[in-house]
Amino acid sequence: MIAVSFLSLCCVAQFEAVNLLSNSYTSHKTKRMWQPAWAASASNQWAQCNESSSEFNVEGCKRYVWTDKGNIGLAQSPNIKNSTCSHKVFRYQLGDFEKEFPSLAKCHISTYGHVIDVAASADPCLASDTSSADILMVPPYLAEECNWPSYNFGNCHAKLNTFRPGKVCRKEVLDVVTQLQSRHSTKKILLVDQNPFWVPYDFDNETYHREGLIFAKVNSLLQYYRKGTDISMPPPATPRCSTVPKDTFQKPLSSKKYYLSFKGQMHTPFRKSVRQLLHDGKDRVVAESSEPWDFDELLYSSKFVLILRGDVEFSYRFNEAVCSGGIPVLVTDKWVPPFNELVPFESYGVLVQEGQVRELLQKLKSLNDTKLEQLRSKAFSVCNDLFSDTSKTVHALFQHLTT
Repeated sequence: MIAVSFLSLCCVAQFEAVNLLSNSYTSHKTKRMWQPAWAASASNQWAQCNESSSEFNVEGCKRYVWTDKGNIGLAQSPNIKNSTCSHKVFRYQLGDFEKEFPSLAKCHISTYGHVIDVAASADPCLASDTSSADILMVPPYLAEECNWPSYNFGNCHAKLNTFRPGKVCRKEVLDVVTQLQSRHSTKKILLVDQNPFWVPYDFDNETYHREGLIFAKVNSLLQYYRKGTDISMPPPATPRCSTVPKDTFQKPLSSKKYYLSFKGQMHTPFRKSVRQLLHDGKDRVVAESSEPWDFDELLYSSKFVLILRGDVEFSYRFNEAVCSGGIPVLVTDKWVPPFNELVPFESYGVLVQEGQVRELLQKLKSLNDTKLEQLRSKAFSVCNDLFSDTSKTVHALFQHLTT
């Protein structure tokens, strides 16, 4: 029997802090994802990084980002072999950049932005100066992830989510980018962007279509996204992505317990309609957050792992769905699947328009066992290569830009 897991997509839903170290492996039949000895249950990890929870613990949450020596665990670059650098990227170092553009010296930098910056510093396709580069990477001032690693209702200035306190600068960064383009008219400029506001595209339409700019953006929407130019970035990875139970990819899909499952807030009309269409309380579970269904059991015991939007189009659960041991199914009309430029989503998942939910069960049942195993095998691969930790995300971004 086929199981489907609907994962919470609300941008203000609680979510976990990210795991410390990346892990590479070759076969899902012989290897397991690394888990630190101190790691508690997924629910406990989640609560420790949720500032609205009575179990919130600053030091406990910090462990998922910082090692005991103070190094960023997520910035440990994967083992890179045989990199082909047809193009080079010049990464502006923060100190040097702010000497040149002092107006940015008091700008806020998120923990997520700093992780991206440090991971980028280890990439083999970096240029030593601007003259030998094809692409210029601006420090990630725009990578304002305000709910990672600590959920705090979108507070960009929360201690755990902040590398450097300061003003959230967007217009100021865009002004500097305009100056860079005038100085380096033949170079492309890379901007890693995660907008902390409800409106994900807060610059004017002309900016998002400006020639020479590359937006590597979380929550990339079809209306603005330029295929062949921009990159749809995944949200930051969570601990579930690298602490998947060892047997979740080994179990036959036929042994999964649930046909369909979701647990999340039912505060949007879309989610409510999905519940009305699919929930039977038995092997099809579309549950409200307060209902006594275990989130992790639903996630790891489902064949199909559906991803539904909440308040915004993107979801922190995307990575977890891909790494769940099931087959991700993304239901969206607007969100460009993360890294669709590198690996088309439909090579490892099922893409469904929101208006097709009534036909969803029929579509899933039409997939034969051979096709299902092909999708799951590819999901396992892209989980490891792209989505299991944020350092791999950065490396994948550079690979795409430089090959």
